[in-house]
Amino acid sequence: MERKDLLYLGAFALLLFLFGSWLMPVTDPVESNYVETAKEMIAAGDYLSPRIFGNYWYDKPILFYWELIAAFQLFGMSDFAARFFPALFAVAGVLMTYGFGTKLYGRRAGIFSAVILALSVEYWYLAHAIITDMTLWVTVSLTLMSFYQGYETGKGRYYYLAFAAAAAAVLTKGPIGLALPGLVILVFLAWQRRLGMLLSRHMAG
Repeated sequence: MERKDLLYLGAFALLLFLFGSWLMPVTDPVESNYVETAKEMIAAGDYLSPRIFGNYWYDKPILFYWELIAAFQLFGMSDFAARFFPALFAVAGVLMTYGFGTKLYGRRAGIFSAVILALSVEYWYLAHAIITDMTLWVTVSLTLMSFYQGYETGKGRYYYLAFAAAAAAVLTKGPIGLALPGLVILVFLAWQRRLGMLLSRHMAG
């Protein structure tokens, strides 16, 4: 990886995902639920128990609400603040794709992969939507990328990073954050005839 690539891609993604986000009002009912919940948590001074319209509401885990609360504390309660962390995670996802693609197939493939991802319509939408999907996408992707790096290099720190990313995915959207990457890893190890790795100390090495 080259530092200038990261700088250029990061600047490009920041401009693409953050510019004009303050012009997009919160109108979608799902977005409104997340924003209202974060506001009421701040008003109550309770950062552990989601609540909406005065009632506790455990429809989703806590991580995305923490993102909204942090953004509101930093930038005030605005449309820009509400859309800040989805955009920031989208930038991280673009840089992760560049790094992983570069390690697997070289710099050219890494750059093209990152640019194609950033310019895809669905990804652009999720980078602006006040929902959990972008955070989930990044944490699940980091889980799989880190696992594969651990598998290829045999270095335990990549497995620890994969475990941490999966934990963040669970805090974002519940058990699917572990079940989805876990199923992919299980199928991959079965295909490679390496299921025994799950019972060995190799993954903690």
